[in-house]
Amino acid sequence: MSFSTSNPAFPQEKVASILASQDEICDPRRVCYYPDIETLAKQVRGSKNWTMGEVFVYAESPERFIIMKQVAPSSCEMFTVTQSGFCDVLTGYLFEQVELVELLTDYINRSPA
Repeated sequence: MSFSTSNPAFPQEKVASILASQDEICDPRRVCYYPDIETLAKQVRGSKNWTMGEVFVYAESPERFIIMKQVAPSSCEMFTVTQSGFCDVLTGYLFEQVELVELLTDYINRSPA
């Protein structure tokens, strides 16, 4: 799986700040960046039991991004936020790949509030 632990254009401090604005904490050691929505969706769907606090990020730019954070112990409940704010808590593995990609694409295409 292709991911990175850093993105100079969208640093971990920004991820932490966005999550903090939603009353969520962020452990920088658990942040991974993905090169596209398809790869992020595949990774999120890849397990039914993520460790609580795992953070999955796709950022086209500082103004267009998706952050998904595992928020329940040993499950796949993903708190999902974009540049428009909170979107939903999604159970990642319950979606088909195409369905999750379409939903996340819809979320990132929404205009900021």
